[in-house]
Parts: sequence; structure tokens; C-alpha cells
Amino acid sequence: MRIRSSVVAGAYCTAVVTCSTAIACCRAFVDVAPSTRSRSSSKALVPSFSSSFDRHPPQRKHAPTLKPYQTPSYLRSTPPSNSDGEEDTAVSRAISAAVANPSKSVSFSVLISLCGAALGPFLDSYHSAFGVLSYDEPLTAQLWGPTPDNPALITAWWVPELFGLAGFIIGWLYILLDAALQSPAAKREPSPPLILVGISFFTFQYWLSGILYANGVDRGTILNVMSVMAAVG
Repeated sequence: MRIRSSVVAGAYCTAVVTCSTAIACCRAFVDVAPSTRSRSSSKALVPSFSSSFDRHPPQRKHAPTLKPYQTPSYLRSTPPSNSDGEEDTAVSRAISAAVANPSKSVSFSVLISLCGAALGPFLDSYHSAFGVLSYDEPLTAQLWGPTPDNPALITAWWVPELFGLAGFIIGWLYILLDAALQSPAAKREPSPPLILVGISFFTFQYWLSGILYANGVDRGTILNVMSVMAAVG
């Protein structure tokens, strides 16, 4: 069976929108350096007593200056704080990334869900076309398919919603974990070509799993192959 190149082209279009929105949401999180305070210590003078019979003039002695004791960072019971006095923890950074810019968060949530709902059913159609799965009441659309008996889209009414939810969860996991783990900026904001390559590789995995199943490869072997590809990719 031929590779459906139009599905890959559709993946490219949705990836551009997803990439720009994800980058905008990532930039909502800004690290703030904690403020420092300087402390000064006062010097106390020790009085000295002299008499008229002393051969040398009186000398003043200064008490030694003692610096305040500071508990080492590894012994502190409370985590460091930012400039606002809030605890700087992985959870607080993740929450800040989500609520720092509500409009961007909402836009990202809507777009990433729509991308998953639009692209997911076409990827799932590979499995339907190669006999990996079948639906009791399928919804079909010929589109660029060769004949009505071989449509380009085979899905069910609940598949777009399922892939939309998957896109929402996976997309937000990237945003929250990057903020919590303080990932480098280069990883938080990948270039559009790199994102398109990742989506193309993911599409290829769907197609390859269907091809392997249609050629009699057992499911365990297919799972191992897909796991290795996911780890490498």
C-alpha cells in the first residue's frame, strides 16, 4: 500500500501553529533572581585606662568583629525564596508557567487540542487500513482515497476527542516539566523545522506499525521496535 503523503503534509501545517503557540507560552515563565541583603556589623571600642605615671601613651584596643552565623544551604529546612518572598520550588515554577499569562495559556490549550483532534484520526486511519483495528460503526471519508472502498479516513465519532485530550495533556506536560526542571532555552524553544521532523517521525511510526502488522509481525516485536524508535527519536 502507498504512503499517504497528504497526512504528512497535514502534520506540517498543524505543527507550525502548535510550535508558535508553545514557544509563546514557554516565554511566560521568567526566572527572577533572589534579592540579597547586606548586613553591617558595628565595632565596639574597649575603654582603656591610663595614669600619669605611665611611660607610654594609652592604647585603644578594638573588639574583634564577629560575622553573623549563616546556616549552610544544604542544612536549611526551607527552600530558597525568590524576590517576592515565595518559595522557589519545582512545583511553584510549574504553576507560574501556567498562570503567568492566562491568555497565552488558554490559546495554547485550545490550539494544541485542535491539532491533536485534527491530526490524530488520520494517523489512526493507518491502523484501520492495515487491519490493526476496526470500528463497529466507522465514519469514513474518501477524500484523496482511490475508491470509496479504500477511503483516506476511517475513524469513529469519539476518536477526535480522544486525540484532542491526548494533545492537551502531552503539550502541557512539556510546558510544566520544562519550567519545573529549568530546561535550557534551546530545548524549550525548538526551531519549527525540528518540530516538523519530530511530527514526521511520529507519523512514520504509525505507518510502520501498520505495515509490520500487515506482514505478519507479532505485536510483541512491533511494540519493541516502536519503543526503540521512540527512545532514539
